[in-house]
Amino acid sequence: MNWSFAPVESQSGVRSKFFKGFLAAAVGVLVFFFLSLLLSLAASTSVDRFLGLLVAPDIRFAVRLSFITATLSTFVAMCVAVPGAYGSDAR
Repeated sequence: MNWSFAPVESQSGVRSKFFKGFLAAAVGVLVFFFLSLLLSLAASTSVDRFLGLLVAPDIRFAVRLSFITATLSTFVAMCVAVPGAYGSDAR
C-alpha cells in the first residue's frame, strides 16, 4: 500500500493560491491594526508630546524588555519544537 499524502497536482495550485491570499489578508489586517493604533495615539496627543513619549526612559525600557523577552521565548519555543518535530517523524 502506498500511504503517500502528496497533494494531487490539480489541487496544489489551488492550495498555494489560497495560502498566499490568506497570508496576504492576515498581514494586511496586522499592518492596518498597528497603523490604526499609532494613528490614534498620534491623534490624541500633540506631536511634541508624542515624540517625547517615544524617547522617554520608561518607554525605551519597556520596548527593550519586550524585544528581549520575545527573542528568548522564540528561542525556547524553537528548542522545544524542532526536536519534537524530528522525534515525531521517526519511522
